[in-house]
Amino acid sequence: MEIIFTKPCIHCGDTGMLAVPREQVIKYIYGAHAQEAFPDMSIELREQIISGTHPKCWDEMFPNLDCDHVYESHCPKCGIEQDEKLQQVGGNDE
Repeated sequence: MEIIFTKPCIHCGDTGMLAVPREQVIKYIYGAHAQEAFPDMSIELREQIISGTHPKCWDEMFPNLDCDHVYESHCPKCGIEQDEKLQQVGGNDE
């Protein structure tokens, strides 16, 4: 295993460390995309290697990213109200 030190997180400013198999690190260093070099790693940890953004920080910056907000007024999945959704995307259609 190799220890990868990640870039500073754009949200909190801290760096991170991940233990990764040596052969995967070599693939990444020589140009493989993260999803190819680290096929068994979670998407969140691959993002940390790419951008330095910690999984917890990503969730804080984009709390409703996994929700599609297809409901007319209140989304039961994330609890967001229609008015909040419109503000998040930059306004409303009125």
